[in-house]
Formats: sequence, structure tokens, C-alpha cells
Amino acid sequence: MRSRKFRLLLLVLLAGLAAVIRVLRHSSLQQGKDEACDEKGAVVAKEGLQAFDEREVERESEGGVWRPWGDSGDGVCALHETRFGRALPRVLLLSFPCSGNTWLRYLLEGAAGLFTASEFADEELLRAGFLGEGEDPGSGRTLVQKSHGAVDKSRPDLAGRHEAVGPSTPAVLLLRDPRSFPFPKPEQSFRSGSFYPGRGTADTPPSWRPQDFQTNAFRGHVERMTSQWEELATDRLLWNSAPLFVLHYERLLMDPLGHLRKILRFLGMPVDEERLRCLATHLEGSFKRSGNEDFDPYTEEEKRRLSLAVERVQRLLRLMGYPDQPLYEWQDALP
Repeated sequence: MRSRKFRLLLLVLLAGLAAVIRVLRHSSLQQGKDEACDEKGAVVAKEGLQAFDEREVERESEGGVWRPWGDSGDGVCALHETRFGRALPRVLLLSFPCSGNTWLRYLLEGAAGLFTASEFADEELLRAGFLGEGEDPGSGRTLVQKSHGAVDKSRPDLAGRHEAVGPSTPAVLLLRDPRSFPFPKPEQSFRSGSFYPGRGTADTPPSWRPQDFQTNAFRGHVERMTSQWEELATDRLLWNSAPLFVLHYERLLMDPLGHLRKILRFLGMPVDEERLRCLATHLEGSFKRSGNEDFDPYTEEEKRRLSLAVERVQRLLRLMGYPDQPLYEWQDALP
């Protein structure tokens, strides 16, 4: 009897939360119709998916410079340069590990001609022309700054997760099929929580054997990754008070240039059609991950849990007025 009353009370509380979110969303949309802006020029409403008014961007004439298509043999495209900017606002490029964040950075750098930064310092990326990789994310010299939020920061509690979100910072949230999440490095156990990047390949780590994916340690790894994937999405959607752009990796694959135009508009960046034409012939870049979607070590129960996590995020996206998350093929195959 107590259990039944508790469930009823929980449903009432959830219904109340949903009502509050709907009221807040309606208020936000009304502000968008009035084109209300704060003192920094940031658009208050997310209806227009714009964090900043379009502006002229000042680029540094000295310092790092990279020609992303310098070896292409195309005389026009080979001359385009990527440089650091000046006084750029802080904007997070947020995703779960192995969701295509680096590829999106390549597309943005190619389209805007501005470097992007990262919370990490990947020497391989730095050598490949991502010169903002070692830059302070808050320096104001980069277009967006890569982050995985609270994932892999050892902040499991709500307060730590809220701090990692940085709710007052505008963000681009990149979501991808959770089955693409990473595996530990070959020399580490599944219990370590470390990530195996799998850069550029859908293969499993070469030192893993099929029986390694039948262990309790791997089952625990899948459970942790499922929870963290959902938390990263829901924390950002519920706590972010600044403008937020939600992008689905699978839709980016289908129309990269169309979605780049929308992101540039969100960032208040002018669209350079000539750079986009060059980018259209060099879409892959050097760091486009294929993910782990074709590798299937998951039990039916794990797939159901993954599917439920996807459905919960999808409902929240719909409730808050964002585009629906795609229905993945593996979900259709579930009994």
C-alpha cells in the first residue's frame, strides 16, 4: 500500500515538473516573438536558435594559422586559412565521448575559419592542425570549446554535475546513438572507467577477446555508460539557462552543410559561401569516427535499458521544444 502511494506521489511530482517546464517554455517563446535581448546581445528565447546577434569577427593577423585544404590541389580552397579570433564569447561544444565532437570541430573550423578549443590537450590533434587544442577555453580566441561535461570528471553527485554543466554558458549539445560509447583502453580493465577512443575505426580494441565482453566487469561498464549518456543530455536540457542548440549526429551526417548553417547562425557568425563550397568537397577530414554501432556485445536487457534511456531523452527533447531524436534501427529489432 505504501509503495502504491509513493508511486502515485512520484507521478504527481513529475506532472507538476512538466507543467512548470511548459510554462517556462511558453514564456521563453513569447520573449522570442518580442526579440528580447540582454545587454550582451544574446537572444533570450531559443525559438530562433540564436545565442548571439550576427557580428563582424576580428581575427588575429599574427600567431597560429592553418590551411585545412592546403594540400588539396584546389587553388582556391588551398588558400583558405583558419586563425584565432579576438574577444569571442564562451560557447561549449558538448557531447558524450566518441559522439563525433572532433569531426564537428573540423567542420566548424572549415566553415568559419576560426580555431576551436578543448578541455583536453590531444597532441595528435594539435599536430593535425587543431591549433586551438592547447588553448585556454576561456581565452576568447576560439569559436567553441569541446567538453564532455561531468563525464570522466569523477563528479557523480548532483552538485558536482551541476557545476560541470556551467548552466549560464551557451552550448551546442551533440547527441549520438549511445551504442557508440567508448570502451576502455586495451591495457585497462572495464572497471577503470577510462575510455578507448577508437579513433577512425569501428573495430574493437585488438587485445580484447570475445569472452572479455561476457564478464561482469563489462556488464558494469555498459550500465555506467548508459547512465552517464542519459545524464549528460538531461542535465544540460534541464539546467541550462543560456541558449542551447541541440544537434543529432545522425542528422548531421545526412545534411552537414545545412546543419552548419544553423550552427553558424546560432553562434552569430556570417556564412562564407565560398568556404562552404570548399568544405563540401572535403567533408571527411582526418578524424571522423565511425563509432561502435556495428559491434554488438550487448545483451537484450542492456539494449532495452539503452532504448529506455533514449526514449526518456526523446520525451524531454519534445517537451522542451527541440527536434526529436532519431529512432535507431536496433530499437526496431527489440522484442
